[in-house]
Amino acid sequence: MKSIRTMRYKRQSRKATDIPYDVKVTVAIRDNGRCINCNNKKGVGKPNAHFIARQFGGLGIEENILDLCDICHKEFDNSKGAKKILLEQKYEEYLKSKYTYWNREMLVLRNYKIKQCKICNKSFGTKSKEKLICKVCENNLKQKKIACTTQIS
Repeated sequence: MKSIRTMRYKRQSRKATDIPYDVKVTVAIRDNGRCINCNNKKGVGKPNAHFIARQFGGLGIEENILDLCDICHKEFDNSKGAKKILLEQKYEEYLKSKYTYWNREMLVLRNYKIKQCKICNKSFGTKSKEKLICKVCENNLKQKKIACTTQIS
C-alpha cells in the first residue's frame, strides 16, 4: 500500500499546461457555470477549454481557460479557417473584458514564442524559429485555399 505522502506527491506533480482544480473552480465562478458561447448549462462540467491550446504551449491558468459545453468545446477545437478566427476573436474579447491586463504572451510557456502569421496576422505560439504562418493558414495553403487577401512577402 502506498503512503499518503507518495499519493500527495503524485497528485501535485503536473504539467504546466494541466488545469489545477482551484483554477477550474475560479473559472466556473467567473463564468457562472455556463457555456460562454451558447449560455447553456447542460454539458458544462469543470472548465477544461484552453484558449491557446496545450499543443501550442497554452498554460493552465485562469486567464487561458474557458467554460464551454462539450459541443462548443469540440467546435472550437475542430473548426478551421474563418470560423476558427471568428471564435478566437469572440473568446479573446470575452477574456479581455474579464482581465484588463490580458495578453497572449502571458498564456504561453517560456520555451514557446508568440509570432504573427504572415497571412492572417493572427498571433500563434510555436517552438520553431523558422515557422512564419499559423496552422490554419498552413492547412488552407495545403488545400490550395487562400485564407485571406494578403500575400506572403
